[in-house]
Amino acid sequence: MNYLKNLAKTLLFSTLIFLTLIIIYTLLIYTNKLPSNIKSINTITLILGILSFFILGFISGNLNQKNVIIQGLISSLLIILISIIGRLITKDELSIKIFLRYLILILSSSFGGMIGVNTKRK
Repeated sequence: MNYLKNLAKTLLFSTLIFLTLIIIYTLLIYTNKLPSNIKSINTITLILGILSFFILGFISGNLNQKNVIIQGLISSLLIILISIIGRLITKDELSIKIFLRYLILILSSSFGGMIGVNTKRK
């Protein structure tokens, strides 16, 4: 039960961070502070995803303090599974580029978990 509670906290907190970053990014594009071409949007979205998944893995590793890589993988795979289901529902294309992006996000989450387990909890 404690594991599910920690997993829910991790997913909720990382989702809030990701939404906050996306809202800030959207406001910067809306006010013309950042370029709005598709290439820069894809690049910045990937960077925000890497940062969010790193934080997801960090929090997961810090809360659980064991099986770090598995904790980061489980957390990131849940979010990626939701994303894939959303793509299938909307009939959006699943290409090699998308799977490479998901792999980068999974690795980022695992790396965050390794660092999170080595930091002290307060």
